[in-house]
Amino acid sequence: MSSPFDQTRRLLSGLVGAKVTLSSDRGANAGSYSTRLEAIGDDEVAVARLAEKGRFVPVHAGMDMTMRIEGSGCFYEAAVMVSRLSMGDTVPLMWVRFASVLERIQRRMFVRVPCSVDARCFYLDYDGPAADARTIYPEREWFPIHVTDMSLGGIGASINKSVGSYCIIGGRYLLLLYVGEASFFLVGKLVKMFERNVKSVEMGVAFNSGISAFTEKLMTDFIRKQEFTNR
Repeated sequence: MSSPFDQTRRLLSGLVGAKVTLSSDRGANAGSYSTRLEAIGDDEVAVARLAEKGRFVPVHAGMDMTMRIEGSGCFYEAAVMVSRLSMGDTVPLMWVRFASVLERIQRRMFVRVPCSVDARCFYLDYDGPAADARTIYPEREWFPIHVTDMSLGGIGASINKSVGSYCIIGGRYLLLLYVGEASFFLVGKLVKMFERNVKSVEMGVAFNSGISAFTEKLMTDFIRKQEFTNR
């Protein structure tokens, strides 16, 4: 006899190994954590144990989280509840059960336009791969950046090499952008960084999901204006 989980199992069977983001907004461990889909059970799925700064994130059975699984051209998202911890063949596992229907979310294709916008950045925390004890995390201070291209999905920017120590791939940053006469805050993750020349460094920041409607309208208007200007 088929179970309600059968359809989800068939859907996820081709996504083992996919990137997973688990988020919690409660307690001391509130935040987002990246991991991988490792196994599919009879009525639950397993991901690699959540880790941050080289240590396992404390979790417990019954803990509520939101799971997002990366698919091809889309995401799959659902509420989940931690059911148990176990040791897999190669990595420690965390098993979760779905507390809501797994929803397919179409990945948005963002138009990217060149621009010249001043902005400021502030390091919040680290959301990248597990780091070792030698990793040096940036100081929490504002530093200037110059945005060279923009979309609703993220920005490309350049910074003076003298403030390069404030940047770490996988770090989450609070961004203050000045567009025209408006200014607004966004949160994004530093996803790439490379040296442009002896004086500057290029960086790419992907915005977190959940841009407010007001901010999205300001950015959309600016992007459309830039598109027209660059034709």
